[in-house]
Amino acid sequence: MGRSETLQGLIPSIDGRFFPTDSEQFKFYWKQLKRWSGVNKNFHHLRHEWASRMFEKGWDISAVATQGGWRDWKVLRRYTHINAEHLAEKLAK
Repeated sequence: MGRSETLQGLIPSIDGRFFPTDSEQFKFYWKQLKRWSGVNKNFHHLRHEWASRMFEKGWDISAVATQGGWRDWKVLRRYTHINAEHLAEKLAK
């Protein structure tokens, strides 16, 4: 099973999130994930990337904000960087 399938197979917590909300617990698991995956990126960089790709997949702002933990949609807007190619395809339709 690949890493993507592993993440897709996770059962979300009662509040619908896949990752813990306690900061110390999150830091612990984040360090383990980085070691396991070989990814040496900053969490916030990956959070930017994740938000942008979910919008490109058609997720609405409420779903991205809820799953990503953004309470303020204005802040989420700053995190989002849609690929120019994706926007061009949308405009061509």
